[in-house]
Amino acid sequence: MASTNGPLGVIRQVGGLAFIAGAIWLGISIFAANADPGATPECDGKKMVPGDRCIVYGGGSDSYTYESKLADQRDGKEQGEQHLPLAIALTGIGAVTYGGALAGQRRVSVGG
Repeated sequence: MASTNGPLGVIRQVGGLAFIAGAIWLGISIFAANADPGATPECDGKKMVPGDRCIVYGGGSDSYTYESKLADQRDGKEQGEQHLPLAIALTGIGAVTYGGALAGQRRVSVGG
């Protein structure tokens, strides 16, 4: 088993964490980017129509309108699309860093 001591161990750990964080971010971004921004908003399981307001009771007692919910859906899709390249980059950098450090540790261990 590879040691976590030394600079290669630290680089490997950072690369692994970057890969995991990037993969999670990538999954969320893909989900958001593929959401339907024109989907009919719902309130308590019932489809809303223009002009409706949904009042949420409980914890923070909030409310939203049909129009504001559609705007939120559009914004979420746009943000997901904007974040995709960054999430892909972080995932790739994490994988390459982890793999490179792991290969470097194996070379050091085998070479002496």
